[in-house]
Order: sequence, then structure tokens, then C-alpha cells
Amino acid sequence: GLINMKNKKGFTLIELLAVIAILAILVVIAVPSVLKLFNKGKTSAFDTQAKNVFKIAQTQFVSDQLGTGSKSTYCFDGDASNDSITTGKLGDMDAGANLKYYITFDDDIITKFMINDGKNAFNKTLSTGVKVEEIKSHTPLETTDAITCP
Repeated sequence: GLINMKNKKGFTLIELLAVIAILAILVVIAVPSVLKLFNKGKTSAFDTQAKNVFKIAQTQFVSDQLGTGSKSTYCFDGDASNDSITTGKLGDMDAGANLKYYITFDDDIITKFMINDGKNAFNKTLSTGVKVEEIKSHTPLETTDAITCP
């Protein structure tokens, strides 16, 4: 009997359960950290897109001022026919981003900059001008983040 037991190869049920328990503990510890990094990446991507929209709006404003227009408000609320920024290829940005924006200029500075993608938002009104380096999104969305074009 004893000789036969020593020649058997493999793991006992207790050893397998111990390994499974250790792996489960590692997963419980690792998953929240991975999800946090994933969400931080999404927020960072939104901030980058918001800054790009900001810069494109500035370019559009200058272009409009050099042309015949004197437009001071740019808005996009999800309806492609309402997109008022035509330069800078804003439409070529990530189509899945669902970006909506409302931007107002006073003289040559942006005094109101609202943007959201349905999950992240940035909303600031400042008479002395909003600066691109101030753009940092917040979640969750608030009722003041709703964007509707006039």
C-alpha cells in the first residue's frame, strides 16, 4: 500500500484549492487597481481632446475674423449639421468620443468653454479668459454640464 502511494504523481485536492485561493486573492487585489488606471486613461484622453477642441476653436475664431464673419459662439450638441467649427478637422477626431461643446469668445479670448462626452465634462466661464492649461475634467456630469445649441 505505501509503495503504491509514493509512485502516484499529481497534486492533492488541498494543494489545488490552496493555489486557487491564492489566485483569487491576487485577482481581488489587482482588479480595482487596473480599473482605476483604465478610468484615469479615459479621463486623460478626454482632457487631451478638450484641449484640442479649445485650440481648434481659437484657430476657427481667427479664421472667421479674417474672413467676412464675426462669429463669437461655437456650438456642437451632437447634431452634425450644427457643428460650427469647420477648420482644424474636428470631425476627424475620435468619432466615438461623443464630444459636445459650447464656446464663447469676447474680443479675442475664450470666456466660456463647456465640453463633455457624456461621462467627463469641463465647464468654465471666466470674463478674463479661460486658459487651455486650466482644462481638467470632472465626473460625474452635473446638470450645468448639459449642452444645447441655440
